[in-house]
Amino acid sequence: RIWVDDITLTETVLPRFTDVSAGEGFNDEPAFARAADGSLYAAWVSFRNGRDTLQLARFTREGADWKRAGGWTVETPAPAYVLQPRLVATRDGVALLAACEAKGNWDVHARFCGPAGPGRTVTVGSDAATDVKPAAAVAPDGRLWVAWESNRDGKRRIFAASVTGDGRVAPAEALSDASFNACDPDIAVGAAGAVHVAWH
Repeated sequence: RIWVDDITLTETVLPRFTDVSAGEGFNDEPAFARAADGSLYAAWVSFRNGRDTLQLARFTREGADWKRAGGWTVETPAPAYVLQPRLVATRDGVALLAACEAKGNWDVHARFCGPAGPGRTVTVGSDAATDVKPAAAVAPDGRLWVAWESNRDGKRRIFAASVTGDGRVAPAEALSDASFNACDPDIAVGAAGAVHVAWH
């Protein structure tokens, strides 16, 4: 089960816990992001009815507690394995990313989500090779930047691409040296819009 712990350092009482997954499925790999409106989004992988599913929930403050304000099973290829959900705040909600495997091929998918739930699926890393381990950040202009790990050139390499709010994906750009294996990217965007990617 997935739980979120809400605690303030000045409190002297035990923290309050919110049951995010509501007792459904076998749940792991939680991700959280707080949107500009103050609401909290949670995403996680949930094994239900014999298959992986990608779950999304939104919570809003009600006094000292969090109240569920929506919950969705996010569209993924069926059947598919799902790994590594990530959430990042956008101007009007969050962007949800995950790696999904269908018919033996792993791709990175993104969705822009808001109070009404997840939007349509956008495939960011799409190749016959394995594209996994997404990391994301949002630029001041609202563009979503995604970095991920792929073996499309024979070695493990780091790629990046940007996604506009209407779902247009720029061509993937290889960032790491093809002479070495590279993995586990992270990404951040500075206030001036410069994109920084780090990896192992």
